[in-house]
Amino acid sequence: MRCGIQISTLQLLNAMAILCLLGLHAKSQTIIAYQYWYDSDYASATNVSIAPTANFELDDALPTTGLSVGFHSLHIQFQDDSLHWSPAMSKMFYKPTDVLPGNTLVEAEYWYDQDHSTAQTIALGGNLTETIQQDLSANLTDGFHQVGFRVKDDQGYWSTPMCRVFYGQQSTNPNNIEHYRYWFNDAVSTPFSTAILSPASPYTLDEALPTGSLPEGLNHTVSIQFRNTNMLWSPILTAEFDKIIGCYGDLNGDFQVDTGDLLDFLGAFGCSLDCSAGDLNFDDIVDSQDLLIFLGLFGSECDF
Repeated sequence: MRCGIQISTLQLLNAMAILCLLGLHAKSQTIIAYQYWYDSDYASATNVSIAPTANFELDDALPTTGLSVGFHSLHIQFQDDSLHWSPAMSKMFYKPTDVLPGNTLVEAEYWYDQDHSTAQTIALGGNLTETIQQDLSANLTDGFHQVGFRVKDDQGYWSTPMCRVFYGQQSTNPNNIEHYRYWFNDAVSTPFSTAILSPASPYTLDEALPTGSLPEGLNHTVSIQFRNTNMLWSPILTAEFDKIIGCYGDLNGDFQVDTGDLLDFLGAFGCSLDCSAGDLNFDDIVDSQDLLIFLGLFGSECDF
């Protein structure tokens, strides 16, 4: 009996692709070289050979000699021992003006909200380093603004500008902290809110935050932010904490973590799900991870 099998071009290509993939997985490939180039000048790419390795981390300064001052793009790709090249990775960077070592600083300037045409200058003392302590004058509206700043050396070269965002207020009304709110874990939609009886600036919050019905456990987070008298909220501050009820590690209630607790712990070792004692990392099982925590607490006294 003769059997006839027909296969289309598409099926053949798919089969070949699968065989190629199987071939790639069957062979352990190593990285043997890389090449890099700047901007669109692939013709001037630099090739670098390396000792064959399965994992390679490039940690080296790449020369930029010949590049003009300003923004450029770096492109880099890697070659394996089958002479296949990886896709090119690209990154933008800025090449600043070359500054000779030993140049002294003679002038600084600052401006607001990217309006360099109104830049104000500050004379410097001609030293290698300068500390500037000066009130920066401005006639700005209340709200958030950006200040730009740069310095010039005795060769006439300017540094790369530095920019910072700040909140400006021209009014004489006191801008005190009057309110704060906080929430645990991801409960941002149901925060606890508190009005400050004596608004102040600066304000120091020094009191215990009630955790309410928050379950006992490790790695909880608390997030908090403050509001001033202009009804503006601060950025959110987040910290991690553990909620432990009673004396952590004191399994027999004698206010010490000692051999008595060790016996209770060993009796609970291997417990899963409903573990009444010994589950110190709250993963519903008493295992070697809890043992490491217990040994770290061994010999301590309970502090309430």
